Amino acid sequence: MEQTAQKLRAVPKEVKECKMLLLGFGNVGQAFAQMCLDKASFGHGTGDWPAAKVLDVASTLRLIAESGADVVVEAVPVNYDTGEPALSFLRKALECGMHGISANKGPVVHGFHDLSALAASRGKRYLFESAVMDGVPVFSLWRNLPGACLKGFRGVLNSTTNVILTAMEDGLTFERALQMAQAAGIAEADPAGDIDGWDAAVKVEAAAAEGQRYKLMCSAQVEPSGQVVSQVRLEKLTSADSPFFDLPGPSSALQIYTDVLAPVTIVSSDPTTKDTAYGIFGDCLTAMLEQT
Repeated sequence: MEQTAQKLRAVPKEVKECKMLLLGFGNVGQAFAQMCLDKASFGHGTGDWPAAKVLDVASTLRLIAESGADVVVEAVPVNYDTGEPALSFLRKALECGMHGISANKGPVVHGFHDLSALAASRGKRYLFESAVMDGVPVFSLWRNLPGACLKGFRGVLNSTTNVILTAMEDGLTFERALQMAQAAGIAEADPAGDIDGWDAAVKVEAAAAEGQRYKLMCSAQVEPSGQVVSQVRLEKLTSADSPFFDLPGPSSALQIYTDVLAPVTIVSSDPTTKDTAYGIFGDCLTAMLEQT
C-alpha cells in the first residue's frame, strides 16, 4: 500500500505526454535518459529512447527547428568563454516555441537575460537547475520564497576544486589530486575551467601539509547602493563551526542570506550524475506543469 501511495504522489496527473529532444549524451545526458526510463513506470515516459546521433552545430540547429519537440534538453560540454554552441541551441529552441532546459553554466553567464526574456515572450521557460550544485534545488527554492530579498550568498560550489583540496589535505600533490579527480569523472579531461588561476596552488600544498583547511569560496553581496560585489577566492577556514569546514570531496554547500530569514544552508553530500540528471528532470516537469 505504501509503495502504491508513493507512486501516486510521484505522478503529477496534469503532465501531458511531451516530445523531448536531448542534446548531449555524455555522463549527464546518459544519466538523464536513464532517469526518464526509470520513471517510465511512474507514468513519466514511454520507456524507450531512439539511438543517439552525432551532428555538427548547423545540423543540430536544423534538427531543433524541425523536431516539433515540446522541450529541448541541452547537456553539451560547457564553453566558459562564449557559452556556445549551447547558447545558440537554447535560443533556437525558444524561438521555435519550445521550453529550454539546460545543465550548462555557459548560457547562464553569457545569455541569461536574453534567454529569459525570449522564453517569456514565447510563453515558455528557460530553466537551469543543474547548472549549480549538481541539481540541488537552489533556483527552485528561491522561486518559492515570495517577497524575500536576496542579500547575498556564500558557498563551496566547485566539486573539482573541493576534491583536489581534500586530497591534498590527505597528502597528495596537486598534480596527483587532479589526476584522481579526472579518473573519478569529476574533473574534465581539460580541467582549465575549474583550475585556471590557481597561482596559489603551491602555497595551498604547503599549507595542507601543515594541517590547515582551505576551500575555494564563492560569494556575492548586494550593497546598499544595489551594486552586487562578487568574488571567488581560496580561503583558510579557521572554525570547525563553519558549515563548509568539514565538506569533503565532491560535496558542495551554499548559504543564502535574505532580509526575512536566518541564513539558509543547503548541503549536497557526495553527489553523482544522478543528482544532476534529477535537476534536469525536475525542470522538465516544472516547465510542463506550468504549461498545463
